[in-house]
Amino acid sequence: MTVVGAITQEKVIAFDIIGKSMKGEDFKKFVKEHLVPELWDGAVVVMDRLRAHQVEGIKEMVEEVGAKVIYLSGYSPDFNPIEHLWWELKAFIRRFVPKSKIVVEALLRMAVKYLISSVHLRNYFAHCCYCTS
Repeated sequence: MTVVGAITQEKVIAFDIIGKSMKGEDFKKFVKEHLVPELWDGAVVVMDRLRAHQVEGIKEMVEEVGAKVIYLSGYSPDFNPIEHLWWELKAFIRRFVPKSKIVVEALLRMAVKYLISSVHLRNYFAHCCYCTS
């Protein structure tokens, strides 16, 4: 199972659970169906250098709506705010010791919808040295 998402300083703008290990085409579908519809002119999409993030056509889809893609340098999770979200979600799920994929998915969806606030998100960005004012 793979969880993929995108955040701003205010909210989780895209989120999906893929029932398998994510391949490039899975990420491309996520970008097309979930991320691009939420982007705006001037948005900046920061991604690490995961091979799936670099599939042909992804950068072009993002740029079509007036957004920009920035790829982080290799091995730099400290500069990726969404890594903090993943850490919190994993910690939340571990508290329940889920026994099935269905329970994990339900916990993930609940946590994203009800537990993550704009304060959390701004703190993730600030911790990664992005301006949050």
